[in-house]
Amino acid sequence: MIEELLAKDHRQLDKLLGAVLAALQGENSIEAFETLDLFWARLAMHIRAENLHLFPSVLNKVKGDYPDRNCEYLPSMEVEKAIERLTADHNFFMQQLSRAIRILRETRIASNLTSEFETVREIIGGVSERLTAHNELEELIIYQMPAKLLSREEEIELATRIQRELEKLPPRFT
Repeated sequence: MIEELLAKDHRQLDKLLGAVLAALQGENSIEAFETLDLFWARLAMHIRAENLHLFPSVLNKVKGDYPDRNCEYLPSMEVEKAIERLTADHNFFMQQLSRAIRILRETRIASNLTSEFETVREIIGGVSERLTAHNELEELIIYQMPAKLLSREEEIELATRIQRELEKLPPRFT
């Protein structure tokens, strides 16, 4: 349930990232800015869902009352380290995308400058590379944990909260 919901969002974000890269190749500053802005907002929604709902739910279970659940396959210290790494990745993604947005905003105002596009492509390439490893860790470990740790009712409630966050598109896109 949660695994499918968030993995589906990863696929949607991957498509959007592909559109960003295509827009950057075309060096159209307006299209590149708008596409990157949407990707940044959508990724922020995804990150918010994980940081506010998924990660705390998993951590609470592995640190607290999980002995009555089936989670012997991964010690709580490893889960904590994985979530720390994922959170650090989230911070990296938001900082780098903010930097790229700032460059494109200035480029959009000035003119189409090739060096600025190259800088943004490098930033997005770094984000993309790290995002691939990040998503793999989430999908192989963290996304599977709610089904192992939570009751069916808890899992449904968590999925509802996550879905709500994934639907909170900033007003500038509606």
